[in-house]
Order: sequence, then C-alpha cells, then structure tokens
Amino acid sequence: MKKHYFLLLLSLLAAFSLHAQPTITSASFPAAGDTGTMATADTSIQAGPGGASMTWSFGSLTIQSTSHYAFSSAAATAAIDTFPTANILMTSGSNLEYSKISASSWMLVGLTNQSNIDDHLNQNYLNVPMAYNSTWNQNLSTYGINNTLYFNRIGPVSSDADAYGTLTTPAGTFTNVLRRKYTEAYSDSFPGLAGSHYNYIAYEWWKEGYCRPLLTILYSHTTTAGFPFYSKSVTFLRSGSHTSSVAEANVQTINFQVNPQPASSMVHLQWQGLSSRAEELQVIDLNGRLMKSIPLGTAEEYLLSLADLPAGEYFVSLRRNGRNLATRPLVVQ
Repeated sequence: MKKHYFLLLLSLLAAFSLHAQPTITSASFPAAGDTGTMATADTSIQAGPGGASMTWSFGSLTIQSTSHYAFSSAAATAAIDTFPTANILMTSGSNLEYSKISASSWMLVGLTNQSNIDDHLNQNYLNVPMAYNSTWNQNLSTYGINNTLYFNRIGPVSSDADAYGTLTTPAGTFTNVLRRKYTEAYSDSFPGLAGSHYNYIAYEWWKEGYCRPLLTILYSHTTTAGFPFYSKSVTFLRSGSHTSSVAEANVQTINFQVNPQPASSMVHLQWQGLSSRAEELQVIDLNGRLMKSIPLGTAEEYLLSLADLPAGEYFVSLRRNGRNLATRPLVVQ
C-alpha cells in the first residue's frame, strides 16, 4: 500500500512540475556573449486566450527566414555617446539596439540602424520578478531622429503576464513558460508634418534563463497621414544561449575592435577585458551558419583573411569552451 501511495505522490509531483507557475527573474536578462538565431514563421496561428496551465501547440510552424543576434558590451561602440546610459548592445543585421540592464529591469534605451533612424526610447521592456498576473504601465514621453527629421513620441506602454503553461514550437517543447501581453500605443509628431499613430500588441512566451522570448506573435496597426496599415508577424527562438543573472555592475566592459569596416581582403581584430582567454575565433553568417573556426593562441589580436568569404554581413565571435565571450559585426564588401 505504501508503494502505491508513493507512486501516486510521484505522479502528482510530476503533474505539478509540468504546470507550476513560473517566475521570470534577472536570469533572463541578456549578458555580453549571448547569441542565438530567430526564425520568422508563417502567420497561421493565433495567440488565443490567457489562463493557467495552458497548452500551446505551434510545432508545425513553417520557417520563412532566419536572423542571427548577438549581445555585447555597449561601452566600446560608436553610438555610446548618443545613448550614454546603455550597458548592453544587441546586434541583429543592420539594427543596433541599446539597453540598460540593472538588477530588476531591462530598459530599451535607443535604437539605430543604417536608415539613419535614432530612437531615444527610454522604454521599459522587462521588469522582474515577473509572474502570472504581474502587470506594469509606463507613459512614454521621448523623442527620435528620422533622416534628420526630429519627432516627439508620447503614449502608454503596458505589460500583463496573462498565461502560463507548456509551449511547443519547431525548436522543441518547453514547460513552465510564462506568456505576457506587451502593448504599445503611441504617437509620433513631426514639426509641420502629419504624425503617425502606432498600436502594437505582442504576445511573448518567456522561459526562465532565456534572454529572448521563445515565441512572439505581434499584431500591428499603424496610421500615417490618415492611411491605416495592419500586419501580423510570428517569430520564434530557433537556437540560443542560456543567460545567467546579470546586474548593472556585472556587465563586462570588453574592448573588441574589428577594423577596417567594411573590409575587403583582411581585417584586424584586437580585444581586451575578456573574463577568460579566448581559445577560438568564429565567423557566423546572418543565418547562423559557421563560416570559419580558427584556434587562437595567447595573443589578444588576430589578422583575419576574408578571401573565402562572399560579400555580406557576418558576426565575429571569441569563444572558450563552447561559450561566447564577445561578438562584433563584420561587413565584407
């Protein structure tokens, strides 16, 4: 009889662990060296209702494209004077997203790209701890520059952790996942020009220890000069490194330089301030494919030949024991 009670207890504990209420902490904040690949998928799925112990089966999504991302220290970047409070940079293609990571918050400080758009966001993105039914609100009042045109931005931003359960994507099945509804409703006003209105509702599935959502369904409604535009997108984490808890004081200050940019035949790499000695140099394309893997000695510099790399955008990563220490973008022409 005791054996039957013991087996029943085990089954109850297993069921509880599958549907336990998860909490997202600073272990899901990004750290320098975190990298991964996001996939854009078909838009056939819907976010569905909120609630407890949910099951989301999205394993049949069809991949349409992929993109690579990498987090690094913002200290050694050209735009740090524009966004001086930032301590973490996320690079994805031509987009550079500057954030300020502290012990309990992840704030989007600024966004810049090759289209000459500088957004001074100062926008809350993720506050922790975040558990089921956690909410917060922020009233944005900020500005930006779009091709030399100055604009003001005002409007509310809110977060509501409205569901938890088990999520399946093409990347696998994940238990103890927390979904949050992230809403943005703001207006951009340009001096002497028609303004734009934006309404974004993003459903994001978060799991503790991952620095990007496992899945995002984004519903967009924008209006410019009286013309509305509706869209929907679905992205999921195809692969990515796990993060560790990181507070503001613990973000590495890494000086990793890649010169010249863009480069055609050779590029000179120099680095300082790594937490441990780099053993391997990797070159990765925007689809996450490994293009080069080069063993490193004790020197903190390397002259990299680009002769066998087609023109395009890449990431250069310094690694040790399979872990990324620092990553920088590389443009080959």
